[in-house]
Amino acid sequence: MAVCERSSFKSTKIQRKKGETRRQKSSLGFYILGDNYIDNYRRAYCVYQNTVSARVKIDPLFGKPQAFTDEVLDTGTCVIELDGINEGVADKRTLRAIIMDNPQATGKILVLEADPLIFYGAPITDANSLQNGQLLQFTRYSDNTDGGSAVIDGYLSARKAYFPADTSLLPTRAAGILELPQTRFNRYLPFPARDMQPLELDGETFYAWKKPNIMGHYELYRINPTQPTQLTSANQFAVLEEGEWQRLGLKGGGPKKTLASLAAERKELNAKHQLFLSKEPEMTESMTDIWKLHKQDPATYRADFEKAIDERIRFYQEEVETLEKLFTMADTSRFNDMASLIVEEIIINIRRRKVLYWGDLDNLTKASSGKYEQALADYISGLTQFDLAECRNALKRVLDVSDKVLAQQIAEESYLAKLKTFSRQGEEVFNRVMKDSSGSSLATKTRQIPLLASMIPLQHEISADSTVGYVNLSNDLHEMSASVKHTVCTYLELIDNPSLFSLAERESLLHSIIQQYEKSEMNYQTLQQIFVSWVSKEYVDRLLERISDSKKSAEEMLATLAHQSAPEQPLTPRSSQDAATVKRIFRTKKGLLIGKERPRSHTSQPRIMEVIDPNSQEISGEFQEILPNQWAPTASRFRKIPLPAQTLKSLMKDANDMLASTKRFIKNAEYQSRTQAMIPSEVEEILCHQAKRMQQRATELRQALSGGSENDAATKMATDLESKATDLIDKGRTLRLRMSKQQDPRINRLKYLLEQEEVSIEKMGERKKLGAKNSQDWLQEYEIKDKTTRQPLWYAHFHYKQANDPFENFSAAHLKTREQRRTGLSMQITQEQQGEEVIRILRSKIDPDSATIIFKNIVGK
Repeated sequence: MAVCERSSFKSTKIQRKKGETRRQKSSLGFYILGDNYIDNYRRAYCVYQNTVSARVKIDPLFGKPQAFTDEVLDTGTCVIELDGINEGVADKRTLRAIIMDNPQATGKILVLEADPLIFYGAPITDANSLQNGQLLQFTRYSDNTDGGSAVIDGYLSARKAYFPADTSLLPTRAAGILELPQTRFNRYLPFPARDMQPLELDGETFYAWKKPNIMGHYELYRINPTQPTQLTSANQFAVLEEGEWQRLGLKGGGPKKTLASLAAERKELNAKHQLFLSKEPEMTESMTDIWKLHKQDPATYRADFEKAIDERIRFYQEEVETLEKLFTMADTSRFNDMASLIVEEIIINIRRRKVLYWGDLDNLTKASSGKYEQALADYISGLTQFDLAECRNALKRVLDVSDKVLAQQIAEESYLAKLKTFSRQGEEVFNRVMKDSSGSSLATKTRQIPLLASMIPLQHEISADSTVGYVNLSNDLHEMSASVKHTVCTYLELIDNPSLFSLAERESLLHSIIQQYEKSEMNYQTLQQIFVSWVSKEYVDRLLERISDSKKSAEEMLATLAHQSAPEQPLTPRSSQDAATVKRIFRTKKGLLIGKERPRSHTSQPRIMEVIDPNSQEISGEFQEILPNQWAPTASRFRKIPLPAQTLKSLMKDANDMLASTKRFIKNAEYQSRTQAMIPSEVEEILCHQAKRMQQRATELRQALSGGSENDAATKMATDLESKATDLIDKGRTLRLRMSKQQDPRINRLKYLLEQEEVSIEKMGERKKLGAKNSQDWLQEYEIKDKTTRQPLWYAHFHYKQANDPFENFSAAHLKTREQRRTGLSMQITQEQQGEEVIRILRSKIDPDSATIIFKNIVGK
């Protein structure tokens, strides 16, 4: 069921074999398959395996058009990576399975629809115990298998109740008619399947009778995942002649044009083309005149200049459409020559309009820079230095003009892509216009992310009862927006200057950027749920859309790097002279960022890294080194909004809101703990941060009471806050422990698990020689065991050049997963030599200090 990465039913791509009935191709582009062809196709390509291997994929965002908004999908389904279901065909796919009660035994069962009407299931004991990468064995179910009807009925009932057919998360392609006689759907059909023929139309498969009705038309049926439905009587096919069909009532249908109508159309197109040729010199002269006037006096002639640009673009667009109809089939070379030059003019004028909007955007940005945040703080504090409504409107004007710039960039990029279709002539023009190219739609979309984040809080009337919540929203939002802005600046820097970094560095950066975007998505979605009445859904949705666009772009860039061969060192040398100013990668708790180190006048001063906005060249964030190669944000340059003095009533209102949101906080943390994007300590911090707020509010309530106010309800509320705060802290620790064990090994996670006494470490014998007889590679292995399960969790490998080298003289040290314990470079070399996919081996580095503290004194078994 759900979203499948590929479709296995592509009948038009199968080549005809000897002895098969020839396909009859209609003028509409679909094929009518003969009976022999269908039988051969079914025997060769539709042999479904009875058992299929699969893996669990913990990916809560998979297949969601709007992530984190569907509770049923989060709790009632599981993402499965399914191996090939057809014998002899590599047709892996990823899709969602429904978690339902097992009708054959106690416990649960995962049921999925691998292809339309093809069901597989895998019994499980507990859905909550499923782990990422866990292997499962799926068995095929049908009406003819033992218990198959009960499983299928349960699946259909669950899907009908929770996953309606019109949801975008379900298959929309037609069901496989070839399998219908074997399934329950046969009982719904008003016809035997063997009397039907498949017809492909606009990417969808319909089924029609092989014999026409009394009117000579072929009635169509659409087979959806639950039952077949007949189209209206008007939506039918009629045969004109053998192999030629006419669509009745469907878009794009109608009889062929007569020779007379074609001649008249060609005459009209020629007239339009001649009119263009006659008006073009006059249009060019007029454009030149208004451009000169605008250059001399932009304020006076701005509107006229913009109008002239619009008219010129439309003028050339109409000519391109005319040429496409007039010359494409008759004289391709001539069409390419003319169309390339006209598209070049369109691009030039789009850029003129873009320059106008860029100027507007620059002026508006400078005028509104920093004022909105300050206005929000003043507004909450009761000050009137800035008008919040006016500052918000100013920020909206910036976004509106940014949208105009974006529209021009998208239009420009579409015409640049069009040039590439005009053969050699188009390539020549493309290379010429690309010399003056500036900015991309992706960069503009990415730059909009911080702007949209600023527009999220709605302007409310601040009252004594709402001030606390509004202050918390504003402060949380500022921290989240600062974090996503740092990610944006890093990604734009990588796009602009990829040569500064090696291939390995770019891959690491992109992995981190993608994870940071995923964290931001979850954080903003959580914020929207908690402060639902105080945030703008419009701007949250727009922000999430922009983050998703930027994340997809990073994923595409990462995919292209996998096929590149690049030097290990950066293409641009990093000289020692510019070491203090060159942009480089540094590690923070949130992930990897790009920045440059601030020069120091003395070594006693702290080391500071600055993240620079590539657009404005202003400092976006500052980070101080707290440990070797570990940086943390400095005190924010934007002051947090302080809480004004509160009444007992307002404190109780906020406390009540906190208590009501506790379950939601825990649910969100559970959700986030199942994603690879979240770091274990971050999930714990989210819960502990809320717990500290609750403890602080409990203290404030008791202080308000001690001032003479007696209120039993307030006393009970303070006690409840302290109790719930303890629950959140305990839950945070539990989730962090679970995540630390399930995610990839890291030295910091190992330190935490040791502190919590959750793991033990044992030395696995003495050093062993690796490789050939003369190799200088000796391995000392340590086993890291989970004390709860008493099973190996990870392994630590220390490599030495000699058998008797001191402990500190290791040449390499890293943590490895249990599954990859015995995999190494030799296996990867063999895979590459054999043309196989080279499996990435995780080797998490162990630094010398940690190695000494943790492993030096470990003894053997």
